[in-house]
Amino acid sequence: MSTARPSPSERAPMAFTCEDVGRGAFAAWTTFMAILLAVIATSGLLGRADLPMTLVGLGYVAIIGGVISAIVTVLLSPIAWLLGSLLRSIRQLSVHVVAFALLGAGTGAGVLLLSGTDLVAMIFAGWAWPVIVATTISVVAGWAWAVRHARRYHADPATDRRALTRTDDDAAFEDHALED
Repeated sequence: MSTARPSPSERAPMAFTCEDVGRGAFAAWTTFMAILLAVIATSGLLGRADLPMTLVGLGYVAIIGGVISAIVTVLLSPIAWLLGSLLRSIRQLSVHVVAFALLGAGTGAGVLLLSGTDLVAMIFAGWAWPVIVATTISVVAGWAWAVRHARRYHADPATDRRALTRTDDDAAFEDHALED
């Protein structure tokens, strides 16, 4: 008497590919940049700074913040991949959201610590919270984007890029020639 083996989707309901991790990392980075630039623009305009200085500040923040956050995103993508791998058999989305939110909060706190600032003083002064909240939102948004893609495209073999990229163009051409 044999027992039916669970399908791969039942064993790993939250499975993903490296492409999904890259897509999630890019979504996290763009979300962070949008939050960062919106906060700088709002604080510059509400702080009664003139428009040209606000635009110059936005330019500097976009360049410096964009490069630093891109480096952090690339360096931490393997950790996100590892976290996703550990959670791939857990179906509850809330567990994933909490885990990736903690990764985001840790990322924000870690970047502040590496920048040489006194994290405790920044927390009590109120300056650390926007960074930690922005990184938390960004990492969760990147995870959500990757999950949305994985569920949408990997569920249907016609749109699953993993299945589509396995085709060999030469073999397909040769098979087509034999069919004629």
